[in-house]
Amino acid sequence: MKKIIKKNFLIIIVVIVIIGLIFSSYYIFRSPYKFRGGNRAIKIFWLNSYHSDFPLITENIKAFKDVFEKDGIIIEVKEFDLDELRDVSVEHKRLATEEAIKMIDEYKPDLIYATDDGAQMAILKYINTNIPIVFSGVNEDPQTYGYDKTKNVTGVLEREHFIETIEFLKSLYPNKIKKIGVISQDASQWKVVMERIQKQTTNFPEIEFIGWDRVNTFNEYKKKILEYKGKKVNAIMNFSMVGLVDENNKSVSETEVIKWLIKNSGIPETTFWGFVVEDGVLLSVEVSSEEQGRKAGDLARAILIDGKFPSSFEFKATEKGLRYLNLARAKSLGLKQENIPSVILINSKIINYLPSE
Repeated sequence: MKKIIKKNFLIIIVVIVIIGLIFSSYYIFRSPYKFRGGNRAIKIFWLNSYHSDFPLITENIKAFKDVFEKDGIIIEVKEFDLDELRDVSVEHKRLATEEAIKMIDEYKPDLIYATDDGAQMAILKYINTNIPIVFSGVNEDPQTYGYDKTKNVTGVLEREHFIETIEFLKSLYPNKIKKIGVISQDASQWKVVMERIQKQTTNFPEIEFIGWDRVNTFNEYKKKILEYKGKKVNAIMNFSMVGLVDENNKSVSETEVIKWLIKNSGIPETTFWGFVVEDGVLLSVEVSSEEQGRKAGDLARAILIDGKFPSSFEFKATEKGLRYLNLARAKSLGLKQENIPSVILINSKIINYLPSE
């Protein structure tokens, strides 16, 4: 009898221990990032590096929201624009960052969505907190922001379609592209992008890439373009023409830069963004902003709804590239539409625009 009682007692103890382990593991391993706010809307703070009408932003945030809305999940998005392109001063960035942090602390979001590189520097305070962070449009390496050592951050990298862009250019000018000048505005992420692209130039041993210049002022930009012209380059690769300043340190609009470029270079231009082609340059293979937003939305949903840990996701770039071709610019460069292969015209978004004088 005593043996039976002892055996039953041990069984009860084992059952209690197992139940205890189940409950403790639930609390230990359950995600602190999953939304548990009941019926209220999920609060998302969207920190945008640029201004609200900046090209690509509309498609990005729409795709992000659509991930939730297609399943009837109600979200509330509070936006703050750092506006770092229209005012490049250090003081503006400091004040904008302070305002963003104040708004985040007051809003108490369920998730922060940070788009493009500028926004990442403004949210370093929230690394390794219980607020999950999802990013998109990041050109820098994630470790630049310490994201490789965080538990609450994941996101979508932006990796330029360099090889596709050069192949696109070569298809328009068969056997004629021998030398390309490379230039950009001098934001920190462009240094990283240039280094990344330089490693890929080995795919084109027949082409000499010169310059690799990063400039701050519009006057420096003009000087370099004219130098390329003197060295008889066959094309100019522009990383970014946004953020250049005049002699008074005031921002020069990209429209003004493109207008000068088209008037003074007479050289085919490439870039990595379709909106620059829409403003007048020849061609680009653009990273899809819609895909960036959708992938970021997928990550945010997995964290908030499915209870996934941000750190369980790898940092990956989106893959979709969109071709843009400006036929008006092609014509001004002496390239006739009838000489452009039909497969290019069919598979490109066609623009017909040149800026007026």
